[in-house]
Amino acid sequence: MPGVKCKICQHEMTPTGEHYVREQVTLTEPKIIRRKVYQQTYKCVHCATTAEKPGAFYTGTPVPTPPIAHSLASPSIIAEVIHQKYELQVPLARQLKDWEQRGFKLSTATASNWIIRVAEDWLAPLVATMHQDLMAQSHLHGDETPYQVLNEPNKSNTSRSYLWLICSTVNAKHPIVYFGYEPHRDGAAANRLYTNFNGTLLCDGYAAYNMLSPTITHAGCWAHVRRKFVDAAPVSTTKGQANYAIDLINRLFKLEKQFKDLPGKQRLKRRQLESKPLVDNFFQWMSELTYLPSSSLGKVIDYAAKQQPYLVQFLNDPEIALSNNIAERHIKTAVMGRKNYLFSSSPKGARANTVMLSLIESAKANGLNPQRYIAYLLEEIPQLSQPINAVDLQGYLPWTEQVQAKCQA
Repeated sequence: MPGVKCKICQHEMTPTGEHYVREQVTLTEPKIIRRKVYQQTYKCVHCATTAEKPGAFYTGTPVPTPPIAHSLASPSIIAEVIHQKYELQVPLARQLKDWEQRGFKLSTATASNWIIRVAEDWLAPLVATMHQDLMAQSHLHGDETPYQVLNEPNKSNTSRSYLWLICSTVNAKHPIVYFGYEPHRDGAAANRLYTNFNGTLLCDGYAAYNMLSPTITHAGCWAHVRRKFVDAAPVSTTKGQANYAIDLINRLFKLEKQFKDLPGKQRLKRRQLESKPLVDNFFQWMSELTYLPSSSLGKVIDYAAKQQPYLVQFLNDPEIALSNNIAERHIKTAVMGRKNYLFSSSPKGARANTVMLSLIESAKANGLNPQRYIAYLLEEIPQLSQPINAVDLQGYLPWTEQVQAKCQA
């Protein structure tokens, strides 16, 4: 710093170096830049002067196909809209208000159309490929949550539709998270979503899952049972009984923590030796218990008794988890988003939502930055030859080498 004088003699001081003071984080305001795209053109002088071919022949350098034709939307700006809406749960209207302050005005209808268009044209085929790969896995988790969709044929705007979730297990080599939209929550919807699946499905006790193909093994969730006992305990006149069940289930989970890093055969052996006696004790205790069927405790016991064939499945298969928590964690993104943007204006919008949620949650499960992944897909997939070949899309699945190299978190 020039001009620093000695406090004693007032002579100008000579710099001797510097020393560390502190660190601080600063924010550089994001910018929205409007760029014009030009194409280099060429003219054939020979064709222009040859008598056999009068006139000039023109050609141009290849120009990348945009994600939306005749639109200002670039891959990066669409990916930002998707990131803000689905990862940060910021409704479009609030996003665009911020953009307007930066000098770029856009209508909510246009931004919504961007999401629907890229979902239908480029991203839905990739998610369909992911769904096919998911159905080939041996063990899956499933869940569903209500969702409101307006302008749905033959349904009132206040009626419920549903987002269904299917995901890989925590130890899957290629984890996939898939969201499906269905107007109903019945067995027909479940069968559409699980077409061609012949493995083991871990889910809650909803009756629609019992209507799946008999080739699918149904496993139950102990965390779900425990939660019901916890809810019943404060209002039960037999608190000690509810707490006894909670304690037994807690001990099951404690054992499972000890087993989680064991090879499959060893894990199964330890479950048979240590977990099975607790499970037998749990159901024996329930069968001998006296309770009011209409009480909170009675309803929980009735639920657990009906789930018994599914709750014991983990004792026969080391790959079956004790709980469905992984599915509930993934579906939380949709639940939190629903609290902010509330509903979809059309079935098209609802289907676009499931495409984006599938890509975002699958990206997270594979260690990717979801925003970077979606921007990369919107840059690359439109360049593929049309119609899009499912084989070509295999190269854009979230665990592939090229995607991992460009989109890691």
